[in-house]
Amino acid sequence: MTSLIRANIVQGAAPQGRETASDATTRLLACGVAAGPLFFVASYLQAFTRSGFDLNRHAISMLLLGDRGWMQLLNFEVSGLLFIAFAVGVRRLLRGSAGGIWGPRLIAVFGAGLVAGGLFGPDPAFGFPPGAPEGMPAAMSAHGAVPLAVLALAIAGWPAALALRLLADRL
Repeated sequence: MTSLIRANIVQGAAPQGRETASDATTRLLACGVAAGPLFFVASYLQAFTRSGFDLNRHAISMLLLGDRGWMQLLNFEVSGLLFIAFAVGVRRLLRGSAGGIWGPRLIAVFGAGLVAGGLFGPDPAFGFPPGAPEGMPAAMSAHGAVPLAVLALAIAGWPAALALRLLADRL
């Protein structure tokens, strides 16, 4: 992959004060390096500090509920936007090669799914936030179903597209 990065990035110094295409692409790719750890560290810090939250019973998205839900909302939005920026970098890097179209698109869909997940949070359930009914709600609301559908598509699709890209390099 590093040879692919070197091959696709313009070499040479930029005039002072100007950014080269390679600098911009590197920054966009760095967004993907930061996005995953940011999401998990922020989520787990909240999971261990929010009263009533239990990782054995509650999905990470349930941290959107309650008085400190704004922290998880910010986590979803920033991480989603970082993944979208990463998709732009991957598109620049893989342009004109196998996986260069669908891989970045599906990474962007994953990022959009995180953004949607923050905007359309889950329904209170399983006693979280404190005071919520125990067990699942009788019916899932529309705002709870939208991000699940988008994330399912992205989670299933983008690894497959990138695997096809890597297979094409080996053939």
